[in-house]
Amino acid sequence: MKKQVLFLVLFFLCTLSFGQRITFRTTLNEVKLANRGSYQAGSEKMMLKYYPSLNNDGRIVYNVTGGKNDGSYLIMPAKPSSFAESDIPTSLIEGRPDFWRVNVLPFIESSQTDILEYQPDFSTSKLEEGENVEKYLVTEFTVINRTRAGLEVRKKMSKAWEKMGHKMIVFSTWTGVNRIYHSRLLPNGWKELDAVDNFVTVYDELHGKEAWVKDLAILNEYWERADSFLLQVNKTLSSK
Repeated sequence: MKKQVLFLVLFFLCTLSFGQRITFRTTLNEVKLANRGSYQAGSEKMMLKYYPSLNNDGRIVYNVTGGKNDGSYLIMPAKPSSFAESDIPTSLIEGRPDFWRVNVLPFIESSQTDILEYQPDFSTSKLEEGENVEKYLVTEFTVINRTRAGLEVRKKMSKAWEKMGHKMIVFSTWTGVNRIYHSRLLPNGWKELDAVDNFVTVYDELHGKEAWVKDLAILNEYWERADSFLLQVNKTLSSK
């Protein structure tokens, strides 16, 4: 995990220097009922054979708990890329597609691929701050009316998170429809969720009395809350 973080630090600095946008190609796998053990066994074989190292086409696998995709697996590359790099054709590693079709595919009910773009303007954490963080609380929104007013409220939300000490990484995707993901890092584990949520109080302290009530009306026209779920790193299936 530390090697992954070091790479992300260097990559983050390089991409900012050249103005490139940081993206991750993710895959969400829903596993067939009663085939979870077989999927895990096949995926572990796949990782050991083709993705053993974070430095060599490595990937991180997360267990999804709660929400509409409860019990699914989210696969995320350890190495981010720019849109320009995504245009470069990749060569298939001999034998890997066939190995996946035999050992993993039979146990997948459905699969969804997204291109997630890191949004530094709305985040309170940089990517490298995820060092040793294994748990996340994720909230998904679907944008229904993209407006400047809505974007400004989102920036004001970031200021409130920052004052609260919440480490938040925000992603956006245009795959299918425009969706926003708020990924809150939980470096101290699930117990952080036991704390009283005083977001509204902090927001009003920063932006004025009843500011959240007024700005919430703007957000309700801007997006709809689509889902909320927990992510935890699956160490067995992730590259080392």
